[in-house]
Amino acid sequence: MQGNKFNSEKLVEARMARGLTQAQLAKYLGIDRQSMYRYEKGTAPRPELREKIADVLEVPSGFFSDYRNEYIEEQSTIHYRKYASTKIIEREQIKVQNHWVYKIYKLLSNYVAFPLFDLPGNIMKLTKEDFYTEDEIEIIASTLRKEWNLSDEPIKNLAQLLESKGIIIGNRISYSDQTAKRVDACSELIEGRPFIFIEHDKSSARLRFSLAHELGHIILHKYVTEHDLEDKKTYKKIEAEAFYFAGAFLLPSTSFANEVWSTKLEHLVSLKKRWRVSIQAMIMRANKLGLYSHEQKENLIISMGRKKIRTNEPLDDIIPIEHPVLFKQAFSLILKSGKETISSIKWKIGLNGDKIEMLSSLPLEMLEKKIEEPIPHLRLVK
Repeated sequence: MQGNKFNSEKLVEARMARGLTQAQLAKYLGIDRQSMYRYEKGTAPRPELREKIADVLEVPSGFFSDYRNEYIEEQSTIHYRKYASTKIIEREQIKVQNHWVYKIYKLLSNYVAFPLFDLPGNIMKLTKEDFYTEDEIEIIASTLRKEWNLSDEPIKNLAQLLESKGIIIGNRISYSDQTAKRVDACSELIEGRPFIFIEHDKSSARLRFSLAHELGHIILHKYVTEHDLEDKKTYKKIEAEAFYFAGAFLLPSTSFANEVWSTKLEHLVSLKKRWRVSIQAMIMRANKLGLYSHEQKENLIISMGRKKIRTNEPLDDIIPIEHPVLFKQAFSLILKSGKETISSIKWKIGLNGDKIEMLSSLPLEMLEKKIEEPIPHLRLVK
């Protein structure tokens, strides 16, 4: 990847991944916007500025010399949470980082056989292109649990369940000053493989619901286009369907309903410990199942607001976060086998080790170990 050539497309890619506009990057670099525009149109910056750009964008110094073909043949619409409030620059950031996760997957899949995408045939063949009824979504969610041999008990680890069914879960890079914070998760099909992209600074309950929500998009909304998402009415309905699926999949109608016998928040806290779903999501699900009236639902939400527990719910800091494990296992196998080294992995993916760690949910310093200067030790000789 090293060389004197300058690929301006890689500059645009790195800037988008960093979530910066041309004007913002120019300000970081202490140059005018016109100069930034010229560099993105093909003018090569002087070597010292090129190094500064790489430093600000947190990419390797040779990143802008990379001309390797990274064409993706088949890519679906990205389903964003909160699409309507997501800025264009945030969507661009997410698209590029999603692509980087796919690059990691492609490299690893040269050596490791990832689980095949396993959706039951009767669900895989869903071709419905109009809206679903809630009853239809209930049937789809219960059918999927049955076909995946899940009982009606709480799912112990949703992240690892989805990985075992061939869904790749990637993370997003967190930058100290800015990142796309309004999007809890998103998903897309890339060359037939479903990917879910998450943020790990969420509570376990919120993360699990986001994963189930994106699973809903993968199953229900294969034919949705970005044009559909731009229509507010259609987008709202699509999100409502994914939300309903998540509740139906995580909280089965019969078993969950049998355990809801009170409208007290203390009771819902105990249910959250068992089902690992947020109190608010359980309130909404109980209302949909006819267990809580509209008035009871509203009173519970108001009560949570008064107690200031809507944003940070009870048990959020106690229930452990579920971490994806496929990438970690793949990297460990490949490095142990000697098929690749840490240096060759970073070169082929084209990113610094810490960024690959973030995107892959790897342990810190698995690929980017910090080297500490040795401390001299003296001893008395007399």
